[in-house]
Amino acid sequence: MKAMTVVMLFYMCVSVATVCMIALLIKKPEPISCNVAEISPDFSAADKEYCRRQRQSSSKHYL
Repeated sequence: MKAMTVVMLFYMCVSVATVCMIALLIKKPEPISCNVAEISPDFSAADKEYCRRQRQSSSKHYL
């Protein structure tokens, strides 16, 4: 019974580690792609603010 618990615990740890590695390998959008800043849930508030400032400064060049 104890050996079975150890084996189950081992496989649970391996499963969690695998899911974490997959999550780390999935590429999140970067602030460079500001056109998706408002619709992407992966952007932080700082990234959204950066994109907003970039859009404001780029719109001033066209005025």
